[in-house]
Amino acid sequence: MTTVPQQGVQGQPPVTPAIALVVIAGVLGIGGLLVQLAAVLLPLAPFEDPELAASMVLGGLLLVGGLISLGLGLALLILSILVVVRGRGLLRRGGIVLIVAWALGVTVNVTAGGDPASMSDGMAGLVQVVTILGIVMGLLRATLLLVGAGILVYGITALRRGRAGLPSR
Repeated sequence: MTTVPQQGVQGQPPVTPAIALVVIAGVLGIGGLLVQLAAVLLPLAPFEDPELAASMVLGGLLLVGGLISLGLGLALLILSILVVVRGRGLLRRGGIVLIVAWALGVTVNVTAGGDPASMSDGMAGLVQVVTILGIVMGLLRATLLLVGAGILVYGITALRRGRAGLPSR
């Protein structure tokens, strides 16, 4: 009776998916930081003004950016699950951090709108608090994406050093 070696968790570590995951997490993390920076520093043009061509261009860019972000987020989730299931050590930890960042981006989305000048003082204060909370959550997600990518880079480097017979740092 012969036994067939099992594939899967005991097989090769998922280095190629981890490298792709680092790139995707880096793009989403840096993009998230830039979006939050723009939200803080740049006032958005009112989308209600039909004569303002810039608002239409900005709306189109936001739509395209949202679709790209959605696709990259889905790829991030799939690759993270693959790395967590097949990886070990730092690869698994990095994948878990990226799944947490993905879940944070999907479950927590805080926005507030309206003209604070036309609101009561309490409502204007609440809108300001919600806006700040949205920015903080966006920064947290972007930071988690970059931390997860860093953990994966460190894990990939350690794995390659081990394969080459070099001592780990």
